[in-house]
Amino acid sequence: MDSLDATILRLIYVILLIFTGFAPLLILYIAAAIIIPERGGE
Repeated sequence: MDSLDATILRLIYVILLIFTGFAPLLILYIAAAIIIPERGGE
């Protein structure tokens, strides 16, 4: 997945987070951030 795609997905997620309520999506986002590894770095 390209880094631009990840950025677009995060923006969509934040919009959904604002419009649907913070608690369920915030928990899901934190879980996804732990489970899905970040690309790049090394």
